[in-house]
Amino acid sequence: MLSLCGCTDTRSYSPVPATASAAAPPLPALELLAVQQGSGRPVHLALTPRGLALVKQRTSSGLHSLRLGNPSSTSSRIIPYRYILAATTTHPQPATGDPLSTLSLSALVPSSIRDPDSPSPLRLYRLDATVHDVGGSHDPSDHAARRSAADDWCAELERRAYDGVERTRTFHCVVNPHGGKAKAKTVWLDAVKPIFDAAGCSYDVSYTGPPGSPSHAHSLGLSHDPASYDALVALSGDGIVHELLNGLAAQPARPARALRDSPIVHVPCGSGNALATSVYGPARATDVRYAALCALKGSPLPLDLSSFSQPDPGPGPGPAQQQQPPRRRYTFLTQAFGLMADLDLGTEHLRWMGDARFTLGYVRGALARRRYPCRVDVRGPRADKARIARTHNALLERGEGARAAGAAAGGGGGARGVDGAAEAGAGAGAQAGDEMPPLVFGGVDAPLPEGRRREDEWVTLDLEEQGVFFAYGGKTPFVSKDVMLFPAADPNDGLIDLVLVAPMSPLAALTAMDNASTGGLLSLPSVTYLKCTAYRLSFPPPAPGAKDGFISVDGERAPYAPFQVECHRGVARVMGFDGRWGGRTRIEGFDDDGGKAK
Repeated sequence: MLSLCGCTDTRSYSPVPATASAAAPPLPALELLAVQQGSGRPVHLALTPRGLALVKQRTSSGLHSLRLGNPSSTSSRIIPYRYILAATTTHPQPATGDPLSTLSLSALVPSSIRDPDSPSPLRLYRLDATVHDVGGSHDPSDHAARRSAADDWCAELERRAYDGVERTRTFHCVVNPHGGKAKAKTVWLDAVKPIFDAAGCSYDVSYTGPPGSPSHAHSLGLSHDPASYDALVALSGDGIVHELLNGLAAQPARPARALRDSPIVHVPCGSGNALATSVYGPARATDVRYAALCALKGSPLPLDLSSFSQPDPGPGPGPAQQQQPPRRRYTFLTQAFGLMADLDLGTEHLRWMGDARFTLGYVRGALARRRYPCRVDVRGPRADKARIARTHNALLERGEGARAAGAAAGGGGGARGVDGAAEAGAGAGAQAGDEMPPLVFGGVDAPLPEGRRREDEWVTLDLEEQGVFFAYGGKTPFVSKDVMLFPAADPNDGLIDLVLVAPMSPLAALTAMDNASTGGLLSLPSVTYLKCTAYRLSFPPPAPGAKDGFISVDGERAPYAPFQVECHRGVARVMGFDGRWGGRTRIEGFDDDGGKAK
């Protein structure tokens, strides 16, 4: 019971129950009574199994008037512990003669008060209040005991808020002030920085510059020191993440370890934000404060990288050209050829439109009935859509959290300490050393190796006459906030999801995207969906005088030339919650007999 010291009345207070059927309130020592500074409103706080219960008097009519069961006189909410940032007390100096301490509380609060677990956008909430009682078990005149109890209450709240993760982390924040809608700097100053400051973490900030400069994202990744930071926080679109990963992979000493020890936190500030959508889920894809919270309290998720290689033009024609090793970069997201590359890179001048530029480009391509001749060589393809869907669903039901937790063995819930991730969870073919994996299959011009097992065989799809609407390889479910092109994608299975879409009529092409946000393309007859460990794509050169087409790698332009993609399992890390990718969902519509459900 809380005895309201200093008041003319004494009341009994019960904390807001954790559930409607809660049998008993938490212990009195978990309750705190304060008066909000400025407004003078009484505030009752209690630590419950569900989170911090906060009941606030609507008017400043005195502590004795706080009625928990009267909704007309009080407002209440439960803040899940995950959203608590910090709780501290400040004690007055003896010379002031003020016996009361001050509580400072910071949290991220969903905009929906009645549903604290709703995916509504978060906002930063602050409470500064004068502490009047803690637990109700202390003599009102024993100020030292009350101060100690207030300290203990804050310590217990922070213990629950940071259970399993480090209390403080250090970040290298990379801000792209020019990408997407040019809002990243504003997001940093107005949303992310205040959260990091409230949580008391440390950070360094780098603003990206032009290619070739020391501040270009690739250069920042190249010079990044994993031992000095817990994570790389990218306030950008997917392109900056691509450059950071490639910079880490190019470090002269122990690049693979640098990738494993530098988990990426994506704060979505771009046009597509495919990584953020895949990690946090579509409902949180644009919530930059949720992404900042993930930096503070998330844990590393293993992420495959793939080598994207093309012939190196070399010094000129002749034998020397054939001896040049292929040009190589790493891709974590997608590789696009055909219409999808055109609408990604051919609409750069429309970045101010955000996601709408992709829709506009797609409609234009559908109406023009574009067709792109090509040849695709695929290693060990799995092509049965129903079997792919059932396998995906079974993995989700077993829980990818256990596999991700095993992959982070040695690091607990922390951001660091993931040295054993590849060995523990990535499985066969995982990169566990300090150096980047070699190209197993050579370049795109190398002869196709003969496979002794079915999963090693290369299968050729000659589409030079038929052509494709587009060819798309990927590692994450989403390619933008509203398009789930790879519903069966597992970012850490060592496989590339490859989608080949046959030419369609304008009407069929336009209706094909009706269910794109939920992965509906998988069930379309015109879509070939493969999972493979590597693939090659080649195509006829442009006609004389014609412009080159587009090839997109993680949204960045690559030379218009044949290419090979080869997957390396568990090489990189991104920050997520609960050991899972929020964008991975069950694929509906496939029955147990392997057919498409009607």
